[in-house]
Amino acid sequence: MSIAQGFLRAGARSVLATLWKVPDTSTALLMREFYRQLLEERHPPHEALRLAQQRLQAQPRWSDPHYWAGFQLVTTEQ
Repeated sequence: MSIAQGFLRAGARSVLATLWKVPDTSTALLMREFYRQLLEERHPPHEALRLAQQRLQAQPRWSDPHYWAGFQLVTTEQ
């Protein structure tokens, strides 16, 4: 069982997790944009993640998929 599954079984509706170790700086940028899209722009979580990943991808410094592609949204909703 993954740690994400543990959170879901404990009652979380969704978990944003990584598939590999991602540098702190790019993670902070992605999370800031994810929550901006989620809370300010009112996008659903899967769309907020997609938009945040696109935003990082568009920046030359963070365009390599290593910095943004490892994030996945795990949810109990189908």
